[in-house]
This record gives sequence, C-alpha cells and structure tokens, in this order.
Amino acid sequence: MKPNQFDERYWNYYLNLESDFIATQRYIAIDPDNFDAFSLEYAKQYQTICSEVDVVCKQYCNHLCSSKNPSNILGYADVILYEKADVKSRIVRVKNQSNIQLVPWKDWNSDPNDPLNGNNPNNISPTWWTIYNKVKHKRTSSDSNGQEFFKKANLVNTINALAGLFILEMYFYKDLVIAEGIHDITIPNRSSELFTIDDWERHLSMVANGFVVCDI
Repeated sequence: MKPNQFDERYWNYYLNLESDFIATQRYIAIDPDNFDAFSLEYAKQYQTICSEVDVVCKQYCNHLCSSKNPSNILGYADVILYEKADVKSRIVRVKNQSNIQLVPWKDWNSDPNDPLNGNNPNNISPTWWTIYNKVKHKRTSSDSNGQEFFKKANLVNTINALAGLFILEMYFYKDLVIAEGIHDITIPNRSSELFTIDDWERHLSMVANGFVVCDI
C-alpha cells in the first residue's frame, strides 16, 4: 500500500470519526469530570471506532507480517506487540487539555509462547476493547455490580478507543512512508485536530511543491 492509498482508505475515515467525536463537545465537555457520561451517541461512535480498530489492525498485521492472517485481538497482539512493542507505552494528549493523558494500549499483552489462547491469563486485551465487546453483544445486560453495559459506552471508553486507533494509524502511516524511502514525513498532511503523541519526532509536510517543518 502506498501512503496516498492509506490516506484515501483509512486516514480520511479516521478524520471523519474524529470530527464526529469533537462535535460531541457541544453537549459534553471533554474533561475528566465527564468521563463516566454515557449516551446513545457515544454508543454509536464507540462501536464504529472499535470496528475500524479491527479493520486497521488486520491490515497493519498484514503489512508487518504477511505470513500470518490474524482475525481477532489475540492474533493482532501476537503480530503488533512483537513488531512494535512500544505501542503499549505511547502517550496521547488531547490538544488544549493538558490534564488529559491517555495510554490506550497500556493493558495489551500477548504471551509469545501461547498467543492465541483466550484462556491464557497473560493474553490481555485493552480494557476499552473488552468493554466494547460487552456493549456490542450484551448492551442490555449488566456487569457484576449491576450496571448496564450500555452505560459503559461513555466518554472515557470512546476517547480511549479513538486514541488507540490514532496510534495505530500513525504507526502504519510512518511505516508506509519509510518503505517508500521517505524518512522525514511521519504524519499525514492533514493532521489530527484532537490528539498529539508524546515524543513523536518532528517531520516535514509537503506544501505547494515545497516542505515545511512541523510538529505533530
């Protein structure tokens, strides 16, 4: 896949999802005090975002290791965490919100000796991914504390899912441009309006047949 194909197939869709999420600020501020706020809109966005995480993970795994064909979060972890272990520690910040720090993949873990066994306690999915599956399949059921899973379609899980997707797409894009022999352009020209990643290096963006140095 070429970088421009990635833009067309994945990044533009990500920006659309991000725009929808940003629009929710008209009703609920992106603030830790509101992290437990839930709504039908969050439920819709949460499931759509996680569905795209599934799509991008599958494609990225094919890029990283074409000999494997993973189809679930365990298989994705087996490939991505082997090739890109620092995904787990990447910190995402919300622009203009210095008090919000997200590490969406921090809980993700894969046992290299038994990566596809769902009963292996060392194979761990991110919390927001586990909850997404509960919201998707058991929305009207309740957890052990009696809270409906629908109420977990909230601000904090939705924003973590979106941040997780953002990280994956940033890694994917960077790998694609490096494969093209371009080492200085590390984010798409249309950057995220919501997120930044700590310690992501400076890059060049192409503007009107020239280059400008920018930060993510």
